[in-house]
Amino acid sequence: SEWKRQTEAGLQEIDCQEIDVHFAAELRSYALPHEVLAYNCGEVLGRGIRCDDHVDKVIIGCWQPGFCQETVKYNCPHTCYPAREVCRDTRYARLDYTSFS
Repeated sequence: SEWKRQTEAGLQEIDCQEIDVHFAAELRSYALPHEVLAYNCGEVLGRGIRCDDHVDKVIIGCWQPGFCQETVKYNCPHTCYPAREVCRDTRYARLDYTSFS
């Protein structure tokens, strides 16, 4: 959506690997109440989950609006696009419909 593009364009640029590392911490934080199939971006792809799949394929029973419907590539830009070095800092930005509305 246009809102999401504009919001993301205003975010600071960081090394894409920092987003991958942040996602690994997010996955670990879900381990107690949920079944988590992988704990970092490399493991996610190693389990046969694709970059275009949603986070709820990694975290079984994931229910958090927005986060669970985000794609793996949104949370693992370094792993999914190794040639890309600079990304917008989306680590703490929820760019989903529930944030917009």
